[in-house]
Amino acid sequence: MSLVSIDLAFGDSGTFEPLGKAEYTRRYIAHSNNPFDNPLSVARDRLCPKPGQPDPLDPRAWIASVQAERRDQTALVWDITVNSSTESDSGEEIHPLALPARITPASEQYLTTTRRNARGEWIRNAAGTVIPLEKEESRWVFSVEKNVLSIPAFLMEMNNKINSGVVFLKGLLVPRHTLMVKGIRGEEQKTRFQGQKIQYLTLFFQLHYNREGYKQFFPNVDLVELVPEKLIPQRNAQGRIVRVNQAVQYRQLLKARTPILDAEGQPVTEPWPLDRQGRALPRDYSPDQLVELEEDVYEETSFDLLPLR
Repeated sequence: MSLVSIDLAFGDSGTFEPLGKAEYTRRYIAHSNNPFDNPLSVARDRLCPKPGQPDPLDPRAWIASVQAERRDQTALVWDITVNSSTESDSGEEIHPLALPARITPASEQYLTTTRRNARGEWIRNAAGTVIPLEKEESRWVFSVEKNVLSIPAFLMEMNNKINSGVVFLKGLLVPRHTLMVKGIRGEEQKTRFQGQKIQYLTLFFQLHYNREGYKQFFPNVDLVELVPEKLIPQRNAQGRIVRVNQAVQYRQLLKARTPILDAEGQPVTEPWPLDRQGRALPRDYSPDQLVELEEDVYEETSFDLLPLR
């Protein structure tokens, strides 16, 4: 190994030139530490792109040819030209680990419940009570297949995680909190490459897309309400409010709760709508006053390390 660095060239002599919709020419500048290098040794160096590998900037394309040429009047600087195309005709055998990820989208149907109609309004019966209705929905499922040497350790903790940032997938920019990893599995593969026995894993997993995100929504109703006047903050010796742990907070909430009473002054037997402060809505409340709460129940993480190329 004699190359110490290789970089995509920029400027008048270096930006890649598109030859067509699916063909590229990219130029690199490489630095060697061996003055006796020749074009063949440079092209075979581990840092140099190889025919049959995916294009470094467009995973749809394959490298068809690589040409190395020593820069004039220098001994250690090389200009490398890489040609790639989505329709490789180089005849080079491609190593299974160099193949790009196969991503297959498909629509999946499922049943859910909703408390809002198509106009976003609460669904109510004749007496004005909000009721849930069954609704058929569909979501996109992206099935991913990628050859790897072994299952990455981080992937073992990825099941049911959602994306913390935007993900580039099949030409789409998928917003954060709308993809979930599911169904991770691997299959051992044995084959021959250039006359040598090789062994690797084919990794399979799915990305489930939910355009509404993966927050959980629930109606803000209860048989009791919160009386803010009974919420007495805990103070230190100097009279300053201090933070308390969840157990203490819960005990304080229990003391500040009281049953919701109906028109006859009796405790209600059916959950009654609350406002965002936990107080019961008046008996003549309007549908616009109903509150639906949301909660994050799935852990989020970066999808940058997922093998999607």
